[in-house]
Amino acid sequence: MLHWKQARATVESYVEGWRSSNREAWLSLFADDAVLVDPAGSPPIEGKEAIAGFWDKTHSLGMKLNPQVSRIVVCGAEAMLVFRMTATAPDGSGMSLDVCDLFSFDEQGRIRQLRAFWDKGCMTMISAA
Repeated sequence: MLHWKQARATVESYVEGWRSSNREAWLSLFADDAVLVDPAGSPPIEGKEAIAGFWDKTHSLGMKLNPQVSRIVVCGAEAMLVFRMTATAPDGSGMSLDVCDLFSFDEQGRIRQLRAFWDKGCMTMISAA
């Protein structure tokens, strides 16, 4: 049975993977058959290879990503992460996005499913400095 501390550590590592732009560390948190739905209601991204494509697409814009955690809640083999992702370009322009991620984990503490909840009302544009 998955211990809550292991689930919390996975969520914290997930955030750190974004913060440090560490693709391999971030991808290692997902089960091989994981499903990512971002945002919820959009077509699922299935399997680690497809999730790697999601990472690559997100990082292809050349933005610095900085997640700021508001709350992590772990209940058994599930967790909720509430955070603000700020994405900034070299000129200082960008956007922030308020997100609630819902995770489920396998017995090894890897992410089995991740559903991200956000919409256009969660976005704030940032002007260049």
